[in-house]
Amino acid sequence: MTDGDAVLLKNYMRVVEVWLDPEYREYFYTREPTIRGYPIGNVSDQVAFKKRHKCHNFKWFLDNVAYEVLEKFPAPPPNIGWGEVRTVS
Repeated sequence: MTDGDAVLLKNYMRVVEVWLDPEYREYFYTREPTIRGYPIGNVSDQVAFKKRHKCHNFKWFLDNVAYEVLEKFPAPPPNIGWGEVRTVS
């Protein structure tokens, strides 16, 4: 992973941890399992902003704004395992 990739994933994780409901966070981590638990820094100011402004949750957004997303892009199944596959010679 390049430094640029690490910065991008860290920013994605910050958005995921602040704005997505726990069930929707899992979809991100299903897609990117190797970065679960990666340090993202303190997001308490962003969480406080969300609460202070009484922002809707992500389910509300999917139900009222992006209502076709899950029809066209169904949620991925949970990961059973991950790793690498090697051929035996």
